[in-house]
Amino acid sequence: GGWGYGYTGGGGGYVSGKKTVTIGDSFAIVVGETSAYSSYGTSSIDGRGIGGGGPNANIDGDNQYGSGGGGYSGVFTSSVAHANALIIAGGGGGGGSANNAAGTEKGGAGGGLTGQDGVSYYNTASAGKGGTQTSGGALSSGWSSGPIAQNQPGALKGGSPRDQSYGGGGGGGYYGGSGGAYNSSYMAGGGGGSSYTHSS
Repeated sequence: GGWGYGYTGGGGGYVSGKKTVTIGDSFAIVVGETSAYSSYGTSSIDGRGIGGGGPNANIDGDNQYGSGGGGYSGVFTSSVAHANALIIAGGGGGGGSANNAAGTEKGGAGGGLTGQDGVSYYNTASAGKGGTQTSGGALSSGWSSGPIAQNQPGALKGGSPRDQSYGGGGGGGYYGGSGGAYNSSYMAGGGGGSSYTHSS
């Protein structure tokens, strides 16, 4: 988009566990796709990439200033649904951008119990927030009124950037991170998604 400073997305989360299985058990497995620059993703509703990573294009298609969020990876009983989750590793938030060297607009890493917040040089409130064990990341604040309703973070899905696609998308996860927002000369990074392990 003509802004000379792009920033990295957050790393994916890591989680491990052990489950006893028997012959005939069936599981669904999701392998999250990488964060995508200027892309809606390839296999999901409302523009999210595989594994629920938040898109970086949600309002006007001017999606050249940040990256989409990374998708979660997970194992589910029988079918992919939040209630069927056995284990999930949260995806990292997408990186944002700046038009000067002062920016620090990195995406937050996937969780852990809580995904890491994204980063913004201008205002911490502009950065996407990490998903938790009970909800998607809190919405960032920026110069316009977005995000549109279907692209807010939630169960298994990261959110879109708040402002006209200007910022990083939230990472997918047990609950996804929120997207970054645009303030001044800085388009903030998205928050990471939370990870999860079933109690058994």
